[in-house]
Amino acid sequence: MPLWLMAPDGRTFWFTIGTNNALKAIAAQGQELAMMTYHGSSALLASKSNSNGWTTFYDHS
Repeated sequence: MPLWLMAPDGRTFWFTIGTNNALKAIAAQGQELAMMTYHGSSALLASKSNSNGWTTFYDHS
């Protein structure tokens, strides 16, 4: 389910919410800025990829 937010300077940001009600992606002006994945049972952030293709993985102990 995409949601959008317009900043005071007129830029529009799109937020995509997954079926688990977690933030899935952020986009602006047709370009994805970040995509997120989550650990299944805990719903903690598992990874975040940015528009440059850089992926950060998160480990929760």
